[in-house]
Amino acid sequence: MLRPLFTAIAIWFLAGVLGAQQAAPSGKQVRVMKLYVQTLSGALSEVPRESAFPGQETIRDLPNGVATPSNVVNVLRVPGPQAKIRFTVAVPIELWAEMPADTDPRQLELYHFGVHGKQRLTYVEPFRNPRHGVHWNTISFRAGLLKDGRWKLMPPALPAGEYCFVAWQSIDDFCFGVDPK
Repeated sequence: MLRPLFTAIAIWFLAGVLGAQQAAPSGKQVRVMKLYVQTLSGALSEVPRESAFPGQETIRDLPNGVATPSNVVNVLRVPGPQAKIRFTVAVPIELWAEMPADTDPRQLELYHFGVHGKQRLTYVEPFRNPRHGVHWNTISFRAGLLKDGRWKLMPPALPAGEYCFVAWQSIDDFCFGVDPK
């Protein structure tokens, strides 16, 4: 009785893994999203993946015990007070992204994080679905598909602070900071 269930789960898993692959510029298959920044020497350096810890906070008591977008706020917390990748105010920010075939920049959100103690945190819209457009507390950015299959992500001029690109179905964040001059 468990053998058909196990077989179905194995087929589902393999189909997902094989379906999520895409040819990358180097000819390798992309299974997970990666972001890069260009160093002063012109080489690309990978932006480290950081894991956020989602949580929920209620704005007020839940009426009848029901959570709705009007009474719940989701909080994303990233350990550490500062991202390793740093930019300077007034310097254009450009990142390059390799993404699986079923992912594109519309599934990314750029958030500004505040620093509280030894963690970065931001509030996100509860019950969010980025397929429905821009949400509150997100920063719009431009994206362009390059000839080699990568995406170029271009946020606007950002004030000093901590920022993360967040994929809407992931706890992995790609964080960077902007320092004052």
